[in-house]
Amino acid sequence: MKPLRISMTAFGPFVKTEKVDFKDYQGNLFLIYGPTGSGKTTIFDAMCYALYGATSGDMKTGKQMCCNLPNASAITEVTFDFEIGDTSYRVVRQPEQTKPKANGNGTTKVLHAAMVYELASAAAEDATDDGLLLVSRPRDVSEKIHELLGFEAAQFRQVVLIPQGDFRQLLTANSVEREEILKVLFNTDVYSQIQDALGKRISTLNKSCAKVAAGRDERLRLVGAVNVE
Repeated sequence: MKPLRISMTAFGPFVKTEKVDFKDYQGNLFLIYGPTGSGKTTIFDAMCYALYGATSGDMKTGKQMCCNLPNASAITEVTFDFEIGDTSYRVVRQPEQTKPKANGNGTTKVLHAAMVYELASAAAEDATDDGLLLVSRPRDVSEKIHELLGFEAAQFRQVVLIPQGDFRQLLTANSVEREEILKVLFNTDVYSQIQDALGKRISTLNKSCAKVAAGRDERLRLVGAVNVE
């Protein structure tokens, strides 16, 4: 997965809409840095939340990531564009939240919403160019992202987006977790299928050999002969 751009509105400490266009940076490696409290982790939280509905450290819910500053009246929303191979996708997610009504009297509840689009091109930035809508319910979006990336949220955090201070979790993952991660990273499913097929073939041949050997021994017994190996 290659990130293209991310837009965060009223998310975390960002009151207004903040955008990061990763295409502005040349090459495939770049560093996000800044002083403590400047919002670095929020960018990672936004990526993970858009994809899976959970933050990068899995410590806060989407509702808790809504900006609670007095002047944050906009609907909290994250839009994340990314590329897999030659295909570009956009995931849009809004957490459940409560916002002031437009007339200023009382509040209104906004339900959790999410959508995944296949973009016509990686350059499609305007909202009117969202492209082909693939799924439009939060649960379906999470399943679609799992299908596209091959990772569940916990695996994504361990391998693709490692939160600050959590690298040790990758190193100390148990053998089962590491096996699942490596299967996705190196696409070893085909080898597992070959191994399973060979295992079944061996089992079938062993049963056939045992059946032949049993028949041979029975015939030898009937004629009073002894098989000497």
